[in-house]
Amino acid sequence: MAKWHYDLTGAEPIIRDVPMYDAAVINNGEFIMQNATAANKQEFITGYVDSSACMVNGLGISVEGINTDGSQGGSDGGGVNFNLPRLKPFDTAATIATATAVGQRWGKAIINPFAVYLTEYSQAAADDEAATTNEVADTTITLTAIEQAIDGGWIYSTHLSPISTERGQLRYVSAANVNTLTYLTAATYTAASTTLIKILPINHELVDLTADGRKIATDLPASPVVALKVIQNYVTPGTGFSGGKGTGALEVLREKLHDSTNVYAAGTKFYADLIITQHAYNKVA
Repeated sequence: MAKWHYDLTGAEPIIRDVPMYDAAVINNGEFIMQNATAANKQEFITGYVDSSACMVNGLGISVEGINTDGSQGGSDGGGVNFNLPRLKPFDTAATIATATAVGQRWGKAIINPFAVYLTEYSQAAADDEAATTNEVADTTITLTAIEQAIDGGWIYSTHLSPISTERGQLRYVSAANVNTLTYLTAATYTAASTTLIKILPINHELVDLTADGRKIATDLPASPVVALKVIQNYVTPGTGFSGGKGTGALEVLREKLHDSTNVYAAGTKFYADLIITQHAYNKVA
């Protein structure tokens, strides 16, 4: 899930009740955005619509789960417990997708225009991509779908990769040209089906979300209308990491520290600090 991390201005989280709608559920830690339909602009919906419309007029994240039973309470998952109450909506809707005219479904959300949200990169099969070339100790790789200008980003071979010895390779991207990337350090992919995720470079503004609006998906290039931006990347090494640095703590990704022959164990996770560049309450253009 996405988590409150900090505010660029040093503000505390501003939490407000806002009308939320979805086909079934709004999850704790889910990005939400303003409905693009003219007749329903008073609604906030899941931040994922498709890869061309994620977080357009984004508001922030929900800090509680909402379904047909009402509020599920909770926190933003970031170590801050907001002690939210468990409440049923005033009208106890049969579905939270009911039209606005029938009654609004209120839920608590963080609405800071300058909030920074710590968001995990998904490593699920639906959100990664495969190499299209076999690479044996090579510094170049071809992918099926990659946007331009990810120089300064990273490629990680997940633990879904079919060959165990090829899992956990993290490589810094020193150059990107169409679908071909150049690594700073050679990687080995003997299977073209090796499953990879992109760790997007700092200041990258093409950020896609998973279908539940809670993580970053990197299987396809995102559209330039998506209003999210990466301002920092982190890794938390899994148990058994060959670099021997321990586990649990967020480590800021740096080329000189993390591009190496170290193998990252299962359980390793990657995160980005995301900001909303076109906020629903504070549009700059």
